[in-house]
Amino acid sequence: MSDVAVLLRKLGEVAARPADDGLSLPPDLYTNSAVLEAERAAIFRRDWLCVGRADKISQAGDYFTTQVDTVPLLLVRQDDGGIRAFANVCQHRLAAVAEGCGNASSFSCPYHGWTYDIDGRLVTAPRMPRTFDPRARRLAESRCEVWNGFIYISLDPSAPALAPQLSELAKVLAPYRMGDMRTVTEGREVWNTNWKILTENFLEAYHLNATHSTTLLPIAPSRNVRMTEGSAAYHFYEHRLADTVTPVPFDPIHGIVNPDLTDDVRQTAWVGGVFPSHVFSVVWDWVFWLSLQPQGTDQVIVEHGVAAPLRFDRHAPLLYDHPNLYFLPLITRVNAEDRARVEAVQVGARSGWGRQSALHPHEATLSTFARYLYRRLSGDNE
Repeated sequence: MSDVAVLLRKLGEVAARPADDGLSLPPDLYTNSAVLEAERAAIFRRDWLCVGRADKISQAGDYFTTQVDTVPLLLVRQDDGGIRAFANVCQHRLAAVAEGCGNASSFSCPYHGWTYDIDGRLVTAPRMPRTFDPRARRLAESRCEVWNGFIYISLDPSAPALAPQLSELAKVLAPYRMGDMRTVTEGREVWNTNWKILTENFLEAYHLNATHSTTLLPIAPSRNVRMTEGSAAYHFYEHRLADTVTPVPFDPIHGIVNPDLTDDVRQTAWVGGVFPSHVFSVVWDWVFWLSLQPQGTDQVIVEHGVAAPLRFDRHAPLLYDHPNLYFLPLITRVNAEDRARVEAVQVGARSGWGRQSALHPHEATLSTFARYLYRRLSGDNE
């Protein structure tokens, strides 16, 4: 039996355990290169991955480029208001037709000058023979959905639609109106850990007391955590803020009014992830998110951002000292605390001295994630 088969069997044993008797993953799942290749094929080439916020491209012709696994992508806002995702690969000699971000009425390949409209149609192919029909060529397109203001991509044309899988989660998060929130900051980093370790870190609340004792714990005590039922596509838990936390009044110039807010919503955060690797926490006045893709067994690309119900001029310098952006220093500190921990966990995983362990009730989300991994890697997606 191969190493991957052995690890898959162990993963199946973890996935089969009830949530109240959960067990951590085998350490070798974080370090085995063959497992990573299986994850690329079964998860990152097939499932729905978050690639950013929709407000990043708000006007027709707005675009940005990114990559899912090894596929370069071009995301473009259309004339009808929709967003489409194209392979950023010229259909002549395979060069990229766009770089970075901006606004364009068309995309011209810098190699031979083939030019495409924003809907992917080939409109110009200089000096090609008269027999050449440009209507037969267009940019290849991938699946794209916008959910709660986030753009998701799937490279699998047969992947089940995302929104129905998240319908119950959408009901829970509806009062926060994440789709109305605007991007405040975004960035990209590479962390020295396995993508699953970072996903698990965001999913569970057990580490709050030790890791975030001076940052998150005072405003969201662990005694206020309520674990919830997960699903095949996600798992979030509810976290009530401390009674001492009071909302910062919105600046009427920049604030976006949310009529669905109640006192209960203002005091409640939801923390977790949409599988495989889009994790976020949402409160009434901000959402902090990470989207993860493996760069190796011990490196993960971390796309991250913060959105809020605030309108700032995206072309002007951000007013970091604005009272309604009080959360930015907090998020920066929390992110640094998590990075130190998950990179240390990766060192432990590859040491050969790690063992599986019983889970705390506040880590029940990890059992849901293990079941997701087993379904995808075993091919049992029912």
